[in-house]
Amino acid sequence: MIEKSHKHVTCENCLKRKDSLFANFCDNDLDGLNESKSCNFYKKNQPLFLEGSSPRGVFCLNAGKVKIFARGEEGKEQIIHIAKAGEIVGFRAMFSGEPYKVSAYSLEECNVCFISKSDFLNLVDTNITLRNGIMKELSLELSERATFITNMAQKSVRERLAFSLVLLNDIYEDEMINLTREDLSNFVGTATETLIRLLKDFKEEALIKTHARKIEIINLEKLIEGNKHSTLVHLDSREANLFTRRNVDGKIELCFVDWQNVAIGTPFLDLGNVLSHLGLDLLTILFTYLIF
Repeated sequence: MIEKSHKHVTCENCLKRKDSLFANFCDNDLDGLNESKSCNFYKKNQPLFLEGSSPRGVFCLNAGKVKIFARGEEGKEQIIHIAKAGEIVGFRAMFSGEPYKVSAYSLEECNVCFISKSDFLNLVDTNITLRNGIMKELSLELSERATFITNMAQKSVRERLAFSLVLLNDIYEDEMINLTREDLSNFVGTATETLIRLLKDFKEEALIKTHARKIEIINLEKLIEGNKHSTLVHLDSREANLFTRRNVDGKIELCFVDWQNVAIGTPFLDLGNVLSHLGLDLLTILFTYLIF
């Protein structure tokens, strides 16, 4: 059962607002946001929303982490993303008008602010700052998803684990990575037994230390080096990139990311419907980043 938060945080005093879509809201905007939101406390392993359910609103993470995942035909989870404090989850499905294609569960105790669908859509329609923020967020996500899918598809399991630990190290920041072995295997996309064996190898190679289920990375540089064998490497000179580098017979070539297939293959968003609601189209986004 979801509890009313014992830590009701106003938007003005929210330490994570600077990392969210509401970072540039003025005082009047924040007042309206405060009036429309409610704060809830989630214990570990509680659902924020479930795959197949209808969107009710958006969830703003004030504290804690949430896993976003889809289930395969056999019921196995594939974790697509781990959201941390400052992120907003659930807003993409509202624009598509379709049920959620993924589920979201708390990985730990979470403090979450909820904004109803009608209130959020009204904010989008009336607040240009939020509209621009969503456009930027979706552009960034396209780039990140393209990189993630490409890297995970073209790496060995060992390389995928190294790549995943580097990503998780960024998500957990100053904390040790704290996932069950099952969740970590579902993030990497391998069997739990294989994951445990590879973690043992990484420990013996002095790449990581384990403290019960927590993972401490002790040689990040070597871990990064260990996942550089894929044929596609992300260019991060822009916030939203349209290109990747491809290693072809020892030569580095620039190539376009196949955005359409990435969007279709990623249940995390329905970009066309989102941009349509914002009065934009995909070509506008692409040409914007080609020009600037």
